[in-house]
Amino acid sequence: MAPSIADPPPSPAPLPYAAPDAAPDDLRTMVESLRRPRRRASAESSSPTEAPSSPSSTYSGGRTSYNDPYEDLAGSDRPFERFRDSLDPFERMFGTQTGQAAVSIVGNEQKTLNLLNAISTDILLEILDGQNIFGNRGFWRRRRIQDTDLRPIVVPGRDGMPSALVILDPRRSYEKSENITGSMKFSRSELTRASENILTLYTQQLHKDDVSAGTVSQFLLSERESRVSEALWITQPEIIVSRRPRMVPLCAPSPNIEVQSGGEKSTAGVFCRDAHGALGVTACFHGTGPVGTKVQVGLQNSSVTIANNVQDLVFIPLNRGYNIPSLHGAAGVLHDRTPGQYDSVEFDGATSGRVKTHVTSYDTGLLRSRATVQLRVQTPADTNTGDSGSALVNQDDKVVGFAFERSAFGEIPEMTDWIWAANAMKALNLAAI
Repeated sequence: MAPSIADPPPSPAPLPYAAPDAAPDDLRTMVESLRRPRRRASAESSSPTEAPSSPSSTYSGGRTSYNDPYEDLAGSDRPFERFRDSLDPFERMFGTQTGQAAVSIVGNEQKTLNLLNAISTDILLEILDGQNIFGNRGFWRRRRIQDTDLRPIVVPGRDGMPSALVILDPRRSYEKSENITGSMKFSRSELTRASENILTLYTQQLHKDDVSAGTVSQFLLSERESRVSEALWITQPEIIVSRRPRMVPLCAPSPNIEVQSGGEKSTAGVFCRDAHGALGVTACFHGTGPVGTKVQVGLQNSSVTIANNVQDLVFIPLNRGYNIPSLHGAAGVLHDRTPGQYDSVEFDGATSGRVKTHVTSYDTGLLRSRATVQLRVQTPADTNTGDSGSALVNQDDKVVGFAFERSAFGEIPEMTDWIWAANAMKALNLAAI
């Protein structure tokens, strides 16, 4: 529990949407400004008419008339043909055998769509790697994206809007941000090849933490060509390329529960126990240090006993008689779903105090726990130096992440990175109390 205190890639034609004149406040604003234009069929005529411009109505139903790489993925054998041209992802989900089966396994419509979005964006990134989409323009030149300084993240959809796979590139200017979805083409054979490894990983890992999610992954894996195609047709993620902002750590030289170490101030994350049952707190590695580093938690002297630089997390034991303050995050650690856009969250930083904010995006592969990979969730840049390590807690009183770094002042898009708590706690074998 937490204490309560380059150049753009080529496209077949100029795109009718580009970055806005004014810089966005965060990733969500940028994505909304770059969404593909859509059309919808009027009730009186089969001729498409221009869709309303407001985001809430653009995907409310009707027919697409834009160059759409997803339109043929579901094939012609769907049980409810009337949903073929629907712009509503829930209608598409219930208009396919794959969607219906996934909902019956998970038991919740929104959680099912979130899971399919997470799987689809992971598979989509695998396809982009295989197609070497940016290789001829200096992006990753036939290297895997994880071996480059490109950063893929997912901005969840809201109110029927699709999620967006956003590739952030430090060499690209914000003015060259671009939605490249319309220039993509995906074949069923590509989806089959790209999905095998992803779904195998999901099946192996999620069965340990979330049986229903693992079962859905296994279901998709069993008939990949048809079921993965339908999953992509249901979710239809946007693909956007934009600037990767320069990030800075959130702890600072300095004299809630503060953690002091060598003149660095950060914030305690959650109270927890290690594998031996010892009581302690988490803190950020970059504000403390390796095993043996002397620290002060509040007024108590201690030292780091477990440390993981990749996860930017350490465990600091406390005396048995430590007076634990009031706590939040009592529902445990969020692990069985990806955060949704606008999920209400809050943190209590040593510098900022109690702050309410919302989730804007998350790293691809978030549900696939890996001790050697740092996974993060993003919010607007509403943190300050000294807030590192503080716990981000959602509206369900579950711990989502630990403050890590934020975009440097003046960098766009603005955001704060939070270490995904489920992955980090598992890597250190810690259990929240």
